Amino acid sequence: MRTLAAVFGALLITSLSPRAEACINAVEVTRHEALARIFAVDAAMHLEQYWFANLMIPVGKYGNVGFLAITDEPPPRELRDESDLFEMRLVDAQRVIEMRWGEPDEADVIRLERYFGWRLESDASPRFTAWRAEALVLLGSTDAARELLRGLESRDLMPEAHAYATLATLTTGAEQRRAAQTCRVRALVKTICPPAPTTI
Repeated sequence: MRTLAAVFGALLITSLSPRAEACINAVEVTRHEALARIFAVDAAMHLEQYWFANLMIPVGKYGNVGFLAITDEPPPRELRDESDLFEMRLVDAQRVIEMRWGEPDEADVIRLERYFGWRLESDASPRFTAWRAEALVLLGSTDAARELLRGLESRDLMPEAHAYATLATLTTGAEQRRAAQTCRVRALVKTICPPAPTTI
């Protein structure tokens, strides 16, 4: 844990250096600083440290990005350059933080599900599929969420432990047990995984 704390501290200093502050003011950020910030956010999210991940996300040109800041506007379909890609990675992370940590109300969840749907239209990646499934569960659309996650699992494309945790809550029997057990193998923080059902 001390090593992880040291890593987070170094990343925080790097990401909030004077040059990186330009990004917070929507001016400019170097590629190195952008990658350091994205790495810090991803690492914090894998450790379920959403407060830290949220701290590392600056205000940007696409309207984020502060806690609970969700708009009805879709992300841009054509990203113009590498800096746009970096920024959208952070916007994506903020949406996941809001979904898992922010206690969104029904209107927020509808926007989140819509957001991940928009992202899937331009990038049909397992990450966006799994995140959309999480949002669908919050909306009560469990059948649609289960179908999305089963599709990923059948192709061995489950992107992270949370996807298995969600699938375990949507299934029963051997399928539920397999999802819960795989979640515990994949997760760095085991408490996100539901208990595996015992065999009779």
